[in-house]
Amino acid sequence: MTPRAAAVAADSHEGARWRRIIEWLIGRRAVDLPMRLVGVLLAATAIMPGAVEAQEPVFLLLFFISRLLLIAAPFAPAAAGALAGGFFLLHLFMEPTLLNPFAECLAFAFGALLATGCWRLAVPLCMGSLGLSVLESWVAPAVGSSVPVFAFTWGLVALLGLFALLFDKRIEAESTRREAAAAAHARAVEQLRINVAIDTHDTISHGLATQAAILRVLSAERSISDLRRGLGELAMVNDQTQQNLRSLLHGLRSTQNDLPSETAPNTHLLQGVDSLTAAAGAGGYTLRTKVDLPAELPSIVLAEQLLLISRELVTNIVKHASSRDGARLSLYLSGCGAGRHVVIEAENRAAVMSGAEEVSGSVPRSIADRTERLGGSFRSTQIGGRFLVTVTVPWNALTAGHPSSEG
Repeated sequence: MTPRAAAVAADSHEGARWRRIIEWLIGRRAVDLPMRLVGVLLAATAIMPGAVEAQEPVFLLLFFISRLLLIAAPFAPAAAGALAGGFFLLHLFMEPTLLNPFAECLAFAFGALLATGCWRLAVPLCMGSLGLSVLESWVAPAVGSSVPVFAFTWGLVALLGLFALLFDKRIEAESTRREAAAAAHARAVEQLRINVAIDTHDTISHGLATQAAILRVLSAERSISDLRRGLGELAMVNDQTQQNLRSLLHGLRSTQNDLPSETAPNTHLLQGVDSLTAAAGAGGYTLRTKVDLPAELPSIVLAEQLLLISRELVTNIVKHASSRDGARLSLYLSGCGAGRHVVIEAENRAAVMSGAEEVSGSVPRSIADRTERLGGSFRSTQIGGRFLVTVTVPWNALTAGHPSSEG
């Protein structure tokens, strides 16, 4: 071992020894330190003027021994009580005309035993002290205390000791509860991380498999228009995979109370719409977007729902639009008060049909199901060469946040 390592080990050993000494002085329980401070304060009364009743050497020796026992009682109440009983008898027969200072030591040791829950030692000490008090009243009636006085004094000490015991038990129970809660929280976070890892794996696997399938289909295509349409679908699948990964990351962060959300709901929605526009543009589709919603969106859940519906509508445009130009996506708030609702409109060019008619089955079933869960409605209409899908969702349904934000 090098001299430096030896010095570090010596310092560590010295620090550990001092920590053990401090822990022994303070105690492990919440009531240990207050009781030990009370013992020191009671012992400190020896230096007050008039505290010593006589100046005889024997009495002074016994008096200062009693002060030391007061300090030792919170550390070793049973031993201090036994010694105090022996010195009580010694003082009684050597100085019968002076107040016995060891009665205070007996009572303090009794209270310390009750505070630590040592019933089997506290009861014999109480009975023995009662016998000593009766003996003192018989040997030295001038200084001895009567049974009622003894009962009052020791009853008060018993109440204080029991209060300290109950206080310590309450603190211990609360500490145990918090430790259990912390352990449960740690397990929940660990399980969440495992779930997020599994969901991330599934999301990436599904996204890559879908994109690989699209690429295999594109490799067999010969038409430029079909290739561009396939590239648009590929871009939308890629964007959806990224959005799912961002949602998983948000779900992980939202469980940590000390980690605020990185983006506001409104910013999250605008970023998602811009991503949809870029994905459609990667496939050669020109998509005009407009978001006219209040700046104080209630939550990320609301933004996620709007993005999920918008993504499916844009995917529908890429798959079925007859032209790569003239597509539009709008989100705005309509109505007022309790009747407010969010309107999402997706419009694109389509093959010309006669008249204006409701087109059933042109909207993906996933949009219909999601809208129904939100308590809203949808409609698809083709007028001339324009195909319009309108999704309406009550604002209150979105603020309730009951639907899942997962796709």
